[in-house]
Amino acid sequence: MKRSILLFTATAAMAYFTLSSNATGPAKNFSAGDRTGPSGTCGGGGCHGTPVTDATTLMYLKDPISGAAIPINTNYTPTKSYSLVLNTFRMGAVKFGLQISTTDATHSLNLGTLIPIGSNIGAVSSSTTGSIPILEHTAPIVATSGAMSTTNSWIAPNSGKGDVTINTIIVAANGNGLADAGDVYYNLSVTYHEPSAVNDLPSSIGITAYPNPAQSSFKLKFENALNGNYQVGIYDLSGKQLQHQNININNSAEMTINAESLSSGMYLVHVEKDGAQRVVPVTIQ
Repeated sequence: MKRSILLFTATAAMAYFTLSSNATGPAKNFSAGDRTGPSGTCGGGGCHGTPVTDATTLMYLKDPISGAAIPINTNYTPTKSYSLVLNTFRMGAVKFGLQISTTDATHSLNLGTLIPIGSNIGAVSSSTTGSIPILEHTAPIVATSGAMSTTNSWIAPNSGKGDVTINTIIVAANGNGLADAGDVYYNLSVTYHEPSAVNDLPSSIGITAYPNPAQSSFKLKFENALNGNYQVGIYDLSGKQLQHQNININNSAEMTINAESLSSGMYLVHVEKDGAQRVVPVTIQ
């Protein structure tokens, strides 16, 4: 198991901040950046909590359609959308904070796309965290008898990226308003492997959704595409198919997707031809 550390920094008006008083988080406000992965440290002022090894944490991928868990150290499918489940327990914890990243083994390359859907979870862009985007709590996550569970979404990378390591670091707080010995942090990393046989559309094919974010409609643009029939499906983040249509393409084409029936939020456009696919995230405002 790889070790990783989470560092929270203070605002200029505070010598430190505690999880119990953190109303807005996340690293994009406090400039803590990415502290997941094997190279993280927890030194210096503003560090929240002390390290422990007695907490219980489970983290794994799940198929959003069938609900089946994907065991760790097994294969992921390139470009496929997964649910990312995190369950943790720490005796005495009343509030939790966290960071999650998905990287290569050296924690130097971001792999795939993390999408926040859990309560009090937000995305922190790489412009703040360096080269690794993360998910982080936007407000304290209230514990239930010392336990916390959150499910978010992860889109696997295209083929050729190799194994993926999912890293998390968790802060468990006692909620007394003080950064004292009752607040602790701990971490976990799990690995999924790229299969030897891949099944995604060639990277030379350009597929772009615009405008993105969109409102009542958006266009799907194909460039340098293999000639033939393509199936296009619109899915919500739970894996439910909302729309489906076909398009016949000769090198390049555009199609219009009607989004009037879609509520505001993130959706996944699945493009498939002869069993190979590509997933394009689209936001509807």
